[in-house]
Amino acid sequence: MLDVFRRGDVFPMLAFDHRGSFLKLLTKSGPEPTQEEIIGVKRDVLQALVPYMSGALVDEDYGLPALASMHSRVPYVLPLEKTGYTDKQGERITEILATPKQLIAKGAQAAKLLLYANANVASWVAQMKTAKNQAYVCKEAHLPFFLEFVLYEVGGIQPGTVYETVARAIQDGVTCDVWKLPYPGSKEECEKVTALVGGTPWIVLTGGTTFDEFKEHYYSARSAGCKGFLAGRALWQEIGEFWRDETRYREFLEYELPLRFENLLL
Repeated sequence: MLDVFRRGDVFPMLAFDHRGSFLKLLTKSGPEPTQEEIIGVKRDVLQALVPYMSGALVDEDYGLPALASMHSRVPYVLPLEKTGYTDKQGERITEILATPKQLIAKGAQAAKLLLYANANVASWVAQMKTAKNQAYVCKEAHLPFFLEFVLYEVGGIQPGTVYETVARAIQDGVTCDVWKLPYPGSKEECEKVTALVGGTPWIVLTGGTTFDEFKEHYYSARSAGCKGFLAGRALWQEIGEFWRDETRYREFLEYELPLRFENLLL
């Protein structure tokens, strides 16, 4: 089932499962949007990228209804976790929202788990237990499992590098079908990650970068064995400033957004 997300040997995918953060983004230019308006913006962005992306990561609140209204056959990934995290003395604990069977019933062809990761603090053990549990239940349900790490600092304690984090996770018995990772920092670090994960593909996430920054990161990673991307805010984050401006909005959807995605396919 994982092959439905491939184009050739890569995964050129749209990350669009943002919930609370997307609501805040659209509130930049005026009053808080209605649920119908949020779904409408998500539908417009998804529709603009249908010819380019191999699949999308969407949320159940806004992204899934947007896809349903398009009657599109775009394959999609749904998140297993609740939005945000539970804060325990400054450490971030992921809470599970859905089971693989529930995601399959909603049409998902893969599941995603986001884990805030710092291998040097106590919560790492619980986070890795969650990762292993979700990998197991996804395998039992025959649902491909995308595992995302977001590295973070806790009270001055650094998380280490992307490579070190993945190496520690593998040492602790964590497996997945696709690693979804922050840019490791350099081509050399990307090569180390590629060697580390072996036959399991890894793809990059955009994080809080600009599009131009992400493009350079992705080109570097791709040349070092990275197998694609789940590109999110770096592609579309400016939309929060002008989605109420019909002319600027349509220009972005029809020209800028597709061009950005095409640039990642070079």
